[in-house]
Amino acid sequence: SSVVLDWGCASGRILRHFRADAERCAYWGTDIDEHCIAWARENLSPPFRFVTCTAYPHLPFDDNFFTHVYGISVFTHGLHLADAWLMELRRILRPGGHLLVTVHTEASLDEFENGFWPPWLEPGTDLAPIRDADQSLISQGSWDTTFSFYREKWLRDQWSKYMDVVEIRPAYIPHAQTAVLLRKWIARDK
Repeated sequence: SSVVLDWGCASGRILRHFRADAERCAYWGTDIDEHCIAWARENLSPPFRFVTCTAYPHLPFDDNFFTHVYGISVFTHGLHLADAWLMELRRILRPGGHLLVTVHTEASLDEFENGFWPPWLEPGTDLAPIRDADQSLISQGSWDTTFSFYREKWLRDQWSKYMDVVEIRPAYIPHAQTAVLLRKWIARDK
């Protein structure tokens, strides 16, 4: 049976839309914000289950526990420990399981320049240095004013060390986020 994790669920902003699916699948949510998790436990459980985690790459689940994990707008807000988080998410995925995450790429910068300019980012900020780097970060100091960027080719090359990169859809998610679908190897033959 399917077991799904919303990694970085906040107060269940996405997870709550899977209520009908929760009749036949187990759904979990985890986030570092204990207040959001407390609210979600009080208002969305059952059918969903919630646990608080930290910003460090460790989740309180057994190896190979989940069939699917998604993290929408998590990797978009920091560069530190991304590789360690990929290894942790791979650990909790079953062989053949899928991980869907969003990131910012060059396509995100294109969206910024063509109409979706983040309100906290100084108008006219030179985006060329960000576009030229494999990884980059712009920040005003808080998580919601911190955007991380990955060059798509670099991301495909680097993240394929952890799982198969099945598909990358540039600027696919609202707010210029690129969707990345990965699959855990069934047998490590690389």
